[in-house]
Amino acid sequence: MNNTVNEKSFLFVCGCPRSGTTALWQTLMGSNDIFLGVERFGGTMARRNPETLQPALFSKERFFTMQEGDTHYNDLASFHVFEPYYSTAEADYDAASLIGDKIPKLYVDFENFGIRFTDVKVIFIIRNIFDVCLSYQRRKENPADGWQLGYKDAVQDWNLGIRNYLKYAGKEFSGLVVQYENLFAVNDLTVSQRVVNQIADFTAITDRQNMLLAYESMLADAQGLENHRLGDKLDSDAKRYVLLEADIDGYRQLLAG
Repeated sequence: MNNTVNEKSFLFVCGCPRSGTTALWQTLMGSNDIFLGVERFGGTMARRNPETLQPALFSKERFFTMQEGDTHYNDLASFHVFEPYYSTAEADYDAASLIGDKIPKLYVDFENFGIRFTDVKVIFIIRNIFDVCLSYQRRKENPADGWQLGYKDAVQDWNLGIRNYLKYAGKEFSGLVVQYENLFAVNDLTVSQRVVNQIADFTAITDRQNMLLAYESMLADAQGLENHRLGDKLDSDAKRYVLLEADIDGYRQLLAG
């Protein structure tokens, strides 16, 4: 395999878990100019050792060579959710001008990020805190899931993401904020398509129409999931906790920027 990482620029997708990073990844991967892993090196965050996330990991040879601790799945071939993607991904790597990863909690590593990754762009997706808390709590209450984090954890993760993005964007990396609610504005597709066009402008891709087609496919699948979730609610204690502890001022600043 050729190691062509020096010929490419870097792009990362992040945001508080349960905020739509996978849907954003699916949209981005519609472009032949972009090649992103799916938490390929998420283990760097899980081990609380983010400085191990280095450009050398994204050489073609290293990217397609799984090592212990890289991520939460054992090998690329058996990761059933994205196996079709990884099985054909080597050719996609060669064609892309932007490479990187989708790591939801990458924001814990924003300090000095630009020292290790030059010419790097970050797309940060933000979702309203009530829906994030509901998603955390729903998974925690599902005995088959194995997810251990509840609404209080959601608020902590959400706050940290906002604060670190506001602190480091423009200093350590070039950033773009995407609002989950705008990306999924199914009742006004002009809003969601405008968001996709902003992403295309930010990444400077050359095949914008391919990204729009991937977005439309993703949106059709996501709408069925959203309909399934209708009726789920946070209880009063959870809502009170959110109103007292969530960084709403930071959220407003993020959206205003």
